[in-house]
Amino acid sequence: MEQEIIPHLFRTEFSKITAVLCKRFGIAHIETAEDIASETFLAAAESWSYKGVPENPAAWL
Repeated sequence: MEQEIIPHLFRTEFSKITAVLCKRFGIAHIETAEDIASETFLAAAESWSYKGVPENPAAWL
């Protein structure tokens, strides 16, 4: 189950994170927003492999 959480969250949350960042900083910065969202998932994978998946992973992101 834990191995499936990151790909599942990527499919369901990546576009939401990108949209929130674009709303905040403007659509002209969509590439940067996508980079930030990608780096967030990388940080989650690294952190969660040591600390375990948090109780509310979507909120952590």
